[in-house]
Amino acid sequence: MTSSSHILVTDDDQLILNLAVRVLGGLDYQVSTATTAEIGLELLEQNTFDLIILDLVMPGMGGMHFLDRLPTDSEPPIIVMSDERNFPANWRHLIVGQLITSLNRFPPQFWSPELKQN
Repeated sequence: MTSSSHILVTDDDQLILNLAVRVLGGLDYQVSTATTAEIGLELLEQNTFDLIILDLVMPGMGGMHFLDRLPTDSEPPIIVMSDERNFPANWRHLIVGQLITSLNRFPPQFWSPELKQN
């Protein structure tokens, strides 16, 4: 990724969005933010991104549904994050399982060479 790369950060926490803009923008990345998954998907229709940073737990449509609605021919890598305090301990394994299911629908060329080797 070059310093002119465009990054989409989708998170309902404005503090996280502000931090992403300050840090990534300070490194000369172009940063677009979305406070909901719906807004993030709208931005994806209108722009080309080199990276997506996605919160899993958001009001309304969460990160899992965002991933399910993401076109399978989508190019950018995705970093998934969430505050684990949002998850009851007995839900964590279910969330990981659903995340794997959501990501498995993408074709093999979606994954980076490093991930394919593991």
